[in-house]
Amino acid sequence: MAKSPYGGVSPFWYPKRDMSGWIFAVNFAWSSPDMEAGRQYLEQVAALGDGADTSMVKEMTPTELINLIVSWTPGRVYGREACNAVSFGKITERTADVVGDFLSKRPVDSANVVLIHEMRGSSAEPDPGSCFGARLAHSVMEIVGITIDPGNVEASTQRYRELYEALQGTGDALGVTYASLTQTRDTEISRLFGKDHQFVMDLKNKWDPEGLFDNTEPRLRA
Repeated sequence: MAKSPYGGVSPFWYPKRDMSGWIFAVNFAWSSPDMEAGRQYLEQVAALGDGADTSMVKEMTPTELINLIVSWTPGRVYGREACNAVSFGKITERTADVVGDFLSKRPVDSANVVLIHEMRGSSAEPDPGSCFGARLAHSVMEIVGITIDPGNVEASTQRYRELYEALQGTGDALGVTYASLTQTRDTEISRLFGKDHQFVMDLKNKWDPEGLFDNTEPRLRA
């Protein structure tokens, strides 16, 4: 199917209610006032799978969308180190095999998630006003191993670390990825910001000389 500049889709996997496996779902967003074209595009997306249920897709305001996302989000979670991200120019068969192997195992906790977001269009073009170097078309795989049960943190962290290392081991991953999810140990900060790295560091040193925000991930300075 041909991609539309107005249609956004993000596939993700989350645990079944009985924790026996995973459910595959797709976030669908349509940003054009032509709703009929949006419905046609939705039908094309749904046709890619068997038995797709589109009953939850409806027109909503930005506030309603935010409230929906909040309603899906646990109030308290554990295991920040179980979260990471890996970016790919394209999802290869090697990468798909790694994800398939991960999903063949039961989830550890009901908060476990794997998501894929795509950067394309104007967002993937060079932007003189951006401090991020990775301005190219790519997909970001968010591997979110947080837990609701603190007793599951160790097992979930190990499982998701194995997934991260396997994805990196495909040889298909890009050198930089989504800053908000990556870990300090897995990030070369200078590559993340490219030519603007020194500018970002100067800004950090100027406005946070006492290191109030030094514990954010990934860390700008050791």
